[in-house]
Amino acid sequence: MQLPVGASADTWLVLPRNPAKQGAITRVNLPDHWVGEEYQQLAIARLVDRWIKVPMEASRIHLTNAPRFMEFTPTPQPPDAATWRPSDNPYVMHVGDGPGKTPIYAQTETDVPHLAVVGGSGSGKTTTLTVPLVHNRTHGALVDIIDLKRMSFTEIGDEHPRGIAGDPTRPSRTVSGVRIHTRIEDAIRALAEFVASATAVALMQQEGMPTKHLPARVLIIDEFGSFAGGAKQ
Repeated sequence: MQLPVGASADTWLVLPRNPAKQGAITRVNLPDHWVGEEYQQLAIARLVDRWIKVPMEASRIHLTNAPRFMEFTPTPQPPDAATWRPSDNPYVMHVGDGPGKTPIYAQTETDVPHLAVVGGSGSGKTTTLTVPLVHNRTHGALVDIIDLKRMSFTEIGDEHPRGIAGDPTRPSRTVSGVRIHTRIEDAIRALAEFVASATAVALMQQEGMPTKHLPARVLIIDEFGSFAGGAKQ
């Protein structure tokens, strides 16, 4: 920031009593000569993150005239868990809740109908993938699951005494409308079948042929990196 020697920190950094509290505003006052290019703003944001020790985001940036400043607030955090909300529309799928428990929906008819679930080990990726499995089966879609680690979708419940996608100890884990593929050869065939089916439906629609009577097809790949590596080999 090129501040003069001996500048007071209180003049340039205004901290609330609890800067990590939602809605609290941390303000960085900036000198008049400060240009505020993008890389400089990013540097300030990183310093604020380091000071506050919680994820922060710039809520207001004023650089057009004096007094110049940047304001930061804690990044809203999603809830630790969300109760799944069933949907009567096969193309509207509840995928979780955002900050303030605002429901988030995937609009698979208008948006690109591809979802990626990213997270660290044990973060609940497979559990999250249960949502498209249950939602689409509820609406009559046929679901293929590629599960090379053979441990996915094994949740046990009253309605699924052998696991949500079948008994993992048996060679065939199929339940009604769901096929699970645990060998790389079978997984590649399932992908080829899925692509061929999607292509056929697209061609039928181009020719004006009805497709509403055809069941939707959904492909779920658990551990995509493992599948891609195995398929390449």
